[in-house]
Amino acid sequence: MHALGHATRLDEGLELRLYACPGCGRLHTADVVRREAAHLDDIRLLDAEV
Repeated sequence: MHALGHATRLDEGLELRLYACPGCGRLHTADVVRREAAHLDDIRLLDAEV
């Protein structure tokens, strides 16, 4: 089965990017982007000294 369903087709210049938890495998988000596009940040966690 296709990740988006049987009727979904992407143009050759696009790709589906799935982002999941590496621990449990739960899918958090999916982005449809141009193949050469940089990865987008929905949220960025930084280590900071308190």
